Order: sequence, then structure tokens, then C-alpha cells
Amino acid sequence: MLFHRSEHTKVSLEPFGVVILNSMLHSASGIVLNIPSLLAGLFGFIRMQLAQNRAINLAVRAMLRDRLLQGYKHYISKGWADMDARKSMEDVYTQYHALKGNGDMSDLRRTFRHLPMTPGGPPTEVTE
Repeated sequence: MLFHRSEHTKVSLEPFGVVILNSMLHSASGIVLNIPSLLAGLFGFIRMQLAQNRAINLAVRAMLRDRLLQGYKHYISKGWADMDARKSMEDVYTQYHALKGNGDMSDLRRTFRHLPMTPGGPPTEVTE
């Protein structure tokens, strides 16, 4: 016989069940008491993520603005812009505008869009 039961040993699940129930209640009360802490931590994390997201958006917008400024000045001084340049600059402008870029680039964009497509060619007709 592997298990020897003495007369003094009582086999009962009641104490074990009570221990488990007490443990569950203690854990549950710990969770309930920690909900404000958990929420504060969650809101702090969300606030941090929003601040980082805003910083990244501002940085990307600044880089797009710089790229637009360089590109517009380059092509305007060159006096013309081919179809690839137009597509590229328009794509950059679209993303800049989507990131709430202000109207600083609008005048340069307008001038750029009227540039000829070939050297010495006629100005491009643009419908706004």
C-alpha cells in the first residue's frame, strides 16, 4: 500500500476548498483594489503614446516640408519639370497636406504646377 492512512489523518476537501476560495477572494480583492492603479498606468501609457505619435507626425511633416521646399525651388529655378518630377512632388504634397501641413507650400506648388514639362516648352495649363 503506497498511502498509509492513520487514524488521526482526516481526508477532507473542505479545508482545501476553503483555502482555494480564500485565495481567490484575496486575489479578486487585490485586483479590485488595484483597478485605479491599473487605469492610471493605462492612461499614462496612452498619453505617452499620443505624445510620441504627435512628435513623429511633426517630424515627418517638417521633413516633407523641407523636401517640398527644396524640390519646388529646384524645378522653379530650372524652369521646367517633367512628368516624373510632377508625380513625385504631388505625392509628397498630398502626404504633407494629410499631416495638416499649412498653406506655406500652396503658392510654390501653384507656381510649380504651371511650369512647362520640357525645357523651353509652354506653361502647363492647370485646373485647380
